[in-house]
Amino acid sequence: MTSLFGLFAPAFLTGLLVCPAKLTPDRFGVESKNGVWWLSAPGGQRLWSLGVDCVGIGDKGKPDNPNYDGIGLFGSNEAWAADTTRKFHAWGINTLGGWSQPEPFRGQFPYTEVLHLGSYDKAPWHDLFSTESKTIIAKAAADLIPKHRDDPKLIGYFTDNELGWWDDTLFITYFGFKKGAPGKLALVESIRKTYGGNYSAFLREWKTDATSFEDLAATTKIWLKAGTSGIRAVHDFNFKLASEYYREVHDLVRRYDPSHLILGDRYCQYYNMATAEASAPWTDVTSTNAGADWTDGTYSTGYFESLYALTGKPLMVTEFYFSANQNQSGNRNTGNAFPKVETQEMRGSGFANCLRQLAGIPYVVGAHWFQFSDEPPKGRGDGEDWNFGLVDVKGRTYSQMESVLKGFHADQVHQSTQSLTKHALPVAPRSPLADHLKSWDRLDGRLRSASKRQWADLYACRDASSLYFGLVPMEYGDANLYESGKIPEVDRPLLKLKVGNWTGTVRYGFSKKASLSTGIASCSERPGLKHILALQIPFKSFGKPLHRGSEVRIQAVLVSHGRGYEMKWDENLRCE
Repeated sequence: MTSLFGLFAPAFLTGLLVCPAKLTPDRFGVESKNGVWWLSAPGGQRLWSLGVDCVGIGDKGKPDNPNYDGIGLFGSNEAWAADTTRKFHAWGINTLGGWSQPEPFRGQFPYTEVLHLGSYDKAPWHDLFSTESKTIIAKAAADLIPKHRDDPKLIGYFTDNELGWWDDTLFITYFGFKKGAPGKLALVESIRKTYGGNYSAFLREWKTDATSFEDLAATTKIWLKAGTSGIRAVHDFNFKLASEYYREVHDLVRRYDPSHLILGDRYCQYYNMATAEASAPWTDVTSTNAGADWTDGTYSTGYFESLYALTGKPLMVTEFYFSANQNQSGNRNTGNAFPKVETQEMRGSGFANCLRQLAGIPYVVGAHWFQFSDEPPKGRGDGEDWNFGLVDVKGRTYSQMESVLKGFHADQVHQSTQSLTKHALPVAPRSPLADHLKSWDRLDGRLRSASKRQWADLYACRDASSLYFGLVPMEYGDANLYESGKIPEVDRPLLKLKVGNWTGTVRYGFSKKASLSTGIASCSERPGLKHILALQIPFKSFGKPLHRGSEVRIQAVLVSHGRGYEMKWDENLRCE
């Protein structure tokens, strides 16, 4: 089976396995066999977790905004659970994902539990280092964990869901804490360590009225100086803050349950590298919510590959989803936060691609669909009103989704994962700049980087007149780090390209159009946390037309916001 993600751990992967769950034969674990990761179920069977989130009896909702109502449809918990069980067995669903109700199923399915430990004190935004925060989180652990600790059907715990690991903004927030706050003292100590106790070195990169590190603890405003490398202090503190969180919740889970898996905190389709690295010693599995990057149901490869490399832990995709404007519940699918297509046929096709690709990643141990039923057509409590369901609000199955599930065999796809990439310079699609890389050959045209920290994918292709580059970087920045309230041009992310003797650059991101150097003819971009760029470079720019059989050397350097990280590529590619 050809796999878009048939890449095993990069050479630099260290495979951190600190503090794993205490393995017992009646608990779930994780194991790697021939380079492919699996969940190990009680009794020794291997499991690729194909799950569904929010599997529950529901309620009536309101007359003008109906919800999925299992009691109204089936008359009792037992009848509802029996019908849902029949559906799941027929569809190959083997796991109850987050926010599901396992009780009515009487042990029929493995399940996961979302604890929300940090969320009880709005982590990480409230002072994670304070006694108050630790007391609140500890009480939540004591209340929630013991009731599950003896259940062999529990796969493990998600400690939270979609915490806001926005590193720049967290740095600003903690700096705004009052003098003496534990989090403020931790931040100042982190800054001191970053600069080796040299306050003059700190002042070369940051602006403040404080005259010493001690004085800094009483200050609430500092600003990053443009053109410096001061962003490293932000990364260092985020690592310290995330380490505090992951260690704390790990220790609390292990206090009450020594053997079930700790499954991470479900990243919100984004992670920064310091956070992911900090989690590594304290989790058994790394979890992330991940909607497809393109409406055909495909993903940028590097998102998963880098997360695995940073943590050394198998991954679980804890939410993936697709909606269609044509639906049975009357959902409006307000906004553009999630993948959305026009018809149920297109939705089913995207769903199938997601499943094949996620199961085809050797270090992903499961994927959970969000969610069992459509959201209420006029919105749930927070207004979200999307056609996410395998069934609609009246319990009617979406036949296209059912057909995909019945024809999909997750274990077989996962077992046969492999890479069949030719790794060449493919021919470009008809309109290379038109659809933000959706139509590109992103399997063979992806350049490989040997950089330890990777936060972007770089692709290349060519037609009869031009060479094209596609970049999919993951980047977050807060303009409030600067006194001007704007991210300066010199600190915007920078891509440097070299083809033969030609060099070119592009700066991008943060509410401004991409800035192109001479020789780059045109650019299309899709802003966002993954800011997709497509660039056209005519052959005349580097004086060498490319045709089938030609070889070309491509070198590139990507520098992140404020020069925090650097990523390099250097490839010789033969034209298809």
